Amino acid sequence: GSGPAYCYDLLEANNIEVSNTNAVRQFVKDVFIPLLRQAAQSIGFSKEQAEFLAVNTGNSSVGLLLKTKLSTAQLKQQIASKGGTTEAALAILHRGGSLEEAVKAALMRAEELSKEAR
Repeated sequence: GSGPAYCYDLLEANNIEVSNTNAVRQFVKDVFIPLLRQAAQSIGFSKEQAEFLAVNTGNSSVGLLLKTKLSTAQLKQQIASKGGTTEAALAILHRGGSLEEAVKAALMRAEELSKEAR
């Protein structure tokens, strides 16, 4: 999914140095996971589902970032497809929108792509 790209984008936007492992982990725990949990609930996930999604997305995003040693920009590039859901969400974040707005944009784009595929 798109979640790791959101995580990497927010790390960049908040000037978190990926070489500072503790800062990355703290940011993901204190900022990204609560934001993603709230965004997931806003599109209909239950509290439990949103918690599971947010915690696992945050932790796996950090794990991938630290294991691969790739930059956040490189990882986002690998995740986002031209015209896809991740790209739609990142566009919202880059315009100063919230993660909740970005997740809703990704959902709308997924629905559009689903209709196009029919």
